[in-house]
Amino acid sequence: MRQVIHPDYTDLTDGLLKLAHGEYSPVKTFCNNRNKVDLASLDGKPVVVKKYKRTNLLTGIIYTFFRKSKARRAYEHALRLLSLGISTPFPIAYIEESRWGIFRDGYFISEYVDLPAVSDVFYTDRLSKEEHYLMADNLSRFTLTLHMTGIIPLDYNTTNILFEKTAGRYKFTLIDINRMKIGRVPKLKEAMRSFFQLGTYPHDYLGLLEPYVWERGFNFEDALYHVIRHRRNQIRLRKIKRFFKPKRQQ
Repeated sequence: MRQVIHPDYTDLTDGLLKLAHGEYSPVKTFCNNRNKVDLASLDGKPVVVKKYKRTNLLTGIIYTFFRKSKARRAYEHALRLLSLGISTPFPIAYIEESRWGIFRDGYFISEYVDLPAVSDVFYTDRLSKEEHYLMADNLSRFTLTLHMTGIIPLDYNTTNILFEKTAGRYKFTLIDINRMKIGRVPKLKEAMRSFFQLGTYPHDYLGLLEPYVWERGFNFEDALYHVIRHRRNQIRLRKIKRFFKPKRQQ
C-alpha cells in the first residue's frame, strides 16, 4: 500500500485508512457508476472519498510502471491548482493498493466544498437573463485564467465546476481534476475544446466566447468554427460507437 497524506492531516492517518477501506457510513453518495464518490466524516469534518474503478491487469501495469494513478494525479493536480490561486477542494490524501506488486485500487480524499454546480442553474430558468450573461462572462474569464496559467482541464463540463457569487461576480471551483494538461498555454483549436466541453447552447456562444477571444486576440468566427468542429467530431464518434456496439437480443 502506498499512502500520501497532507502534512495538515497526518494525525488522522488511522481515520483516513478506514475511509479508504470503506469503513464508514456515507452521509451522501454523489456518484456510484464507474467511480464511487461519497460524502463522509473524518473526525467530525465533512470530506469527499473517491474510489476509482478497479483496474484490469493491463491498466494496473500501466499505473504501476508508466503513468501516475488517477488518485495520485487528483492529489498532485489539486496542490498545483491551489499554488496558482485556482480554487479546488483541498487535497487530504491519496492511497494506492496493489496486488502482487501491480496497482489495483486508488482512493482520493479531499475536503468537502458545499457549493452548487454550474450545471444546476446555467441551463435552467433559475437565472435571470442578466445573471445568465454575467455567469457566462465570468466563466469565460475563468477559462482564460486556467489557460493562461497553463492549465487545460480535460473533463471541463459544467458538472465539474462549482460556483458562488461574491461582490457581484461569480467565482468558480474545479472538481474531478485527475485528467488535465499542465504547463503550456493552448492555441486556438485546443482552447476551443474547453468551450465545446461545456455543452454550450448556440445562443450562449457569444457570451462565453467573446470575452475569451477578445483578450487573446483571436478571431470570433475562427473560434466558433472550432467549437462547432469539435461538436461534429463528437457526433461522428458516437455514431461509430453505436454502429460497432453489439445489439441486445430481444
